[in-house]
Amino acid sequence: MAPDLHLHTISTLGDQHKKIDTQLDEAVATARPDGLSWDKIGRAYGITRQGARNRWDTQESRSEQ
Repeated sequence: MAPDLHLHTISTLGDQHKKIDTQLDEAVATARPDGLSWDKIGRAYGITRQGARNRWDTQESRSEQ
């Protein structure tokens, strides 16, 4: 495979990954106000409750608790 094709593949997959990450962040941001717990969100994503909270909870929302 030519180097340019590898770079194109990496670039394309990187762009897709960023879009999916954005969609995932938006889904979590919508789920929390609707009452979904960090435990349920974490299990749905395949990580722990604390892992989910560390990934998606913002400093602002932590100070509101």
